[in-house]
Amino acid sequence: MKTLLKLLFVMHLFCSLDTIAGEQTFLKFYTETPDVQAEWKPSKTPRQAILPGALFDPPVLLGPITEGQATWRSPIETLRSDDSAWKANNPNWIKRNFVASEHAEVDRFLKQFGDKNFELQKQKQTTELWGMTEYKGYLMAILSHNGNRKTSRVLVLQNENGLWKRTNALAADPTFHLISNAVIHGTVNAVTQR
Repeated sequence: MKTLLKLLFVMHLFCSLDTIAGEQTFLKFYTETPDVQAEWKPSKTPRQAILPGALFDPPVLLGPITEGQATWRSPIETLRSDDSAWKANNPNWIKRNFVASEHAEVDRFLKQFGDKNFELQKQKQTTELWGMTEYKGYLMAILSHNGNRKTSRVLVLQNENGLWKRTNALAADPTFHLISNAVIHGTVNAVTQR
């Protein structure tokens, strides 16, 4: 029952970011560790961002699906499809999880790094969704693997013609890098505001 309530809350959060019972939940991301891969030059001062979102405790387990079960009708369905496609070592399915404008980029990535990524996927027995936030009209899903938050990563989703798809549209965005860095090296806390 708790999982169902969480999923209903997630669906409400992403259909509209209206307040619930007069309160709105935000996620506070905080990190002092610079992100060396970011295109922006991090300062020595701590960085933080506060965005609408939710943390899930316990996390939502993303169980495997088959390619035929993939529908992309909700962010969670897309995350399940993406995780399952990588675990199935299925390049065409992986590409279908991304927005159409990025298919050529995904093909290039898979040609260059696909084998290495497929090997990494074999180590991931479980994938858990432990947070989601909204930024610039995109959803950012915070995932971990095998119950270890130090393996966290952030995936960006966007609605394309009524279907949720992955995108790399925020790859150069400083706030995206701050959030990615905070989920591994910093802190992420839920805060509510009236």
